[in-house]
Amino acid sequence: MIELKSNGSTNLTPIVIPHEHGGWAMVSVPFLVGVAASSPQWLHVPLFLAWLGLYLTAYPLLQSLKRNANRQRLYQWAAIYGTIALVCLILL
Repeated sequence: MIELKSNGSTNLTPIVIPHEHGGWAMVSVPFLVGVAASSPQWLHVPLFLAWLGLYLTAYPLLQSLKRNANRQRLYQWAAIYGTIALVCLILL
């Protein structure tokens, strides 16, 4: 898990994002190939953001099953990512 920390001037909790580099390719390459195979449209932007949001939502939820520490922080980030995905899905 990668944790990007703030400079201490704010109360932000560290960002929770997956650190597996292969996972990023697995989430982006199929989508980009599909967009390239069809004609790119503006509708693809919220679709990709929803796709990415759901991918990012799954990571903290799975980590919360493995870890007891910082479970509340993991749920917080899952809720943030899930909300972003939900908003993008509503836009579709």
